[in-house]
Amino acid sequence: MIDPRSRTILEVLKNDANARIVIPIYQRNFSWGKDEAQEFIEDIKSRMGRIDNRLFLGTFIFDRSSVNKGEIKVVDGQQRITTISLLLIACRTLAGKLGNKDIASAIQEKITFKDEVSGESSGSRILVSPSIKEIFDYICLPDWDGNFIDRSNGRSIKRQVNKVKPIYDFFLKQISDFNLDDLKKFLEALYGAYVVKIDISDESEAFEIFERMNARGVALDAADLLKNYLFANSSTSDLEEFWGGIVEKADETILRMLKYFYVSRLGYVSKSDLYKRIKDYGDQIGIDQLVNELQEFSSFYWVMRRGGENDLTDFLLLAKCPEIANKDYTAGALLSRIEAFRTFGIAQPYPVIYSAVKACSRDASEKNVKAFHSLIAALENYHFVNNVVCDRIGNDVEKLYADQAISLFQTEDFCKAVDNLIIELRKKLASREEFLSRFADISYSSENIPLICYIFDRKNNFDLPQGGWKRLFNVNKNYLKKSFNVEHFMPQKPATKVDDETMSYIDNIGNLLVIEMHSNSSLGNKSPQEKIEILSDQKYIQSARYLADFVKEVSGKTSSWNKEEILKRAKSLAEEAYTKIWKIK
Repeated sequence: MIDPRSRTILEVLKNDANARIVIPIYQRNFSWGKDEAQEFIEDIKSRMGRIDNRLFLGTFIFDRSSVNKGEIKVVDGQQRITTISLLLIACRTLAGKLGNKDIASAIQEKITFKDEVSGESSGSRILVSPSIKEIFDYICLPDWDGNFIDRSNGRSIKRQVNKVKPIYDFFLKQISDFNLDDLKKFLEALYGAYVVKIDISDESEAFEIFERMNARGVALDAADLLKNYLFANSSTSDLEEFWGGIVEKADETILRMLKYFYVSRLGYVSKSDLYKRIKDYGDQIGIDQLVNELQEFSSFYWVMRRGGENDLTDFLLLAKCPEIANKDYTAGALLSRIEAFRTFGIAQPYPVIYSAVKACSRDASEKNVKAFHSLIAALENYHFVNNVVCDRIGNDVEKLYADQAISLFQTEDFCKAVDNLIIELRKKLASREEFLSRFADISYSSENIPLICYIFDRKNNFDLPQGGWKRLFNVNKNYLKKSFNVEHFMPQKPATKVDDETMSYIDNIGNLLVIEMHSNSSLGNKSPQEKIEILSDQKYIQSARYLADFVKEVSGKTSSWNKEEILKRAKSLAEEAYTKIWKIK
């Protein structure tokens, strides 16, 4: 029997049966990262001190068929409830640092059970996914000292630590400047957040609900509300077809698309407020106008994520700014920058880029078009440096982008707005030292082939007019395999003996080249000395101009090509990358 009721997080954690909450083995592994954690904690912070405006965290479904054994199984909500526990552990740490044992003890009672006789902790309240169980149970202990262990019961748990530690560290950093009063308000907002709690009592029903939810995609709640709102109020005759196109273009990321749509016009919005904000906007501009704007933005969103050169050209015509792609800044060159964001796995700049497109649709003067392309280059360079190489979270610029998107969307001085954003990006850029260290560690792997091709593509085309780029990069992995090859200068399987230290660096970027596939066939397993003679041929240099510089750089060094030379080249590539190729101008 399904029994939906409103319950606070405090009531969920200390449930009526005082039973352990168990993540069943059929559930997915814990997979939330920093992006989800950031949005989650920002939502809670926004409710601090607002008792009349509690945070809604969605639906939790629990299977109570084993409650007589002291267990309640999670059918839906395991990512959220695990993340809440990690956040509580961070709060417990802060309470200890602030010297308040009472708050720390009160938090501990939400993390572990308390033995009624001894008063000691007697096991975690949540039995989490096996993918993080050992490290989670360890940091739940009330006497945990804040250090993460690498082994448990004689086996390595580094993978578990790599899943949990970044989230814990992020949460602790986010609340590190709280005083005791702030911490109390934060905990009140967290404990007071509520869910719709659905209890079922049949395990077979739990499996059925779980499978149905995963097939459907439970993240579509806000999108479904918006669909109902549009259908109830729009006079558009083909709304069903229109909405189907929106969902298709969103490609299972409908909530992200709707969020970026809103941000591009009106600034930052939390996921929990998304539907209400879009509804208010629709009430303001009219439903049919909202439908038209959603349709245009969905076309942009699809082009950014999936579109080809023709799709990009068609969108620019739809958006009434075809001037963005011209003889100096071709659609192909612009698409190459868009493909870079796809390779990076970065979508945060989308609202800013769309706002810039809209600004150019109002005034596509030569100076504005030039400013547009300067902006796209700056965004690409920033995210390559900070997120791809230095592994910082993409969401660290989300609020900046939200503010700047409004400015770009509404400004009458587009060039000045672009300059302001670029200045802010420079302020947030990772240091030269951090970048050089991380870049020099980039290594070959099958997953890294697009990234390595991208790096050498940008090196090859540095300072060339965009219309004259010689492409060594394509986001499509199959295309790359057929057209380009990542070549190991010192071969992976050398014909003669090579020392172990050099072989341990064989995949380092300092030993790599990207060349056209047909050029690669003659290199094979040859030694560096033999390869440099082949690459000196003009036909090879013409296929990628950076090879001419490489030939000059290593000539005379090939007989002693070893670990030191590989690392020297890696550092040289890193220096050029930071100070020239990916410099934000």
